[in-house]
Amino acid sequence: MAMMISKFHKLIQSKVVWYIVLGVIVIAFVGFFTPTMGNKSASEKQQYAGEVFGEKVPRQEFRQAVQSTHLWYILSTGRQPGTREQMDAMFEQAWARVIALHKAAEEKMIVSDQEVIQQIQRLPIFMNRQGVFDKRAYPPYELKRAYHMYSDRLVVDYVIFTGEMLASDVTVSREEAGAFFEENKEMFRMPAKVRVSYVEYPVADFLAQAEVPEGAALQFYNQNLDAFRIETTGDVAAVEYKPFEEVEPEITENLAQFSARRLAVEAATSLVAD
Repeated sequence: MAMMISKFHKLIQSKVVWYIVLGVIVIAFVGFFTPTMGNKSASEKQQYAGEVFGEKVPRQEFRQAVQSTHLWYILSTGRQPGTREQMDAMFEQAWARVIALHKAAEEKMIVSDQEVIQQIQRLPIFMNRQGVFDKRAYPPYELKRAYHMYSDRLVVDYVIFTGEMLASDVTVSREEAGAFFEENKEMFRMPAKVRVSYVEYPVADFLAQAEVPEGAALQFYNQNLDAFRIETTGDVAAVEYKPFEEVEPEITENLAQFSARRLAVEAATSLVAD
């Protein structure tokens, strides 16, 4: 990911001192709160998160900037960033921090202890309701709460009990069951039912009566010639069909089945009409 410096150029020119001081303050907090990251492998140090002033920014450096802005957010608001917009703003501030620190190193800027103290005293979180610095405005318990919010990791164990697991230990009296039924009759309403009587006419019973007129098989063959087409895979696009003599028994059987089905329908219709 390449970092676009032009977006932050004006910000650096007008607020670079503020970001340097803020960086010094947050570094102090991070040094106090954050566990030692340990030595990273050479391969990880060669991974870059972006560029600042044409200089590649190692991913570890950007990760530390994100940790600093994350802690600063907790100290400033007393809560974790919870929305997408807050997370985006935190990452943008992390890049602003990286840019400011690179610019400060380039300009060889040094911040005195007195300047750090003055900036701390100007921060809103250390001001009372009258807008005046008050070291009691951010009491120790708030600092402790922010520390635990940032560093604590919770492990939650839980057990799920289902109704089936406890059903064997539950007894219901006849009176309780009757009372529940009376109060919830709609739960036991049976769906509408229909009584149906029918007579079955198997098509096979009418095959003996079925008649296939002479010439019907040939007529069916000619009218449905494509159904008897032979698929060829040769280069010559010749169209071939199965000879009528070969498919005549199959056609006759199908026509007999159709005739028997028609006779069964007529018999069923006659029964209903009577």
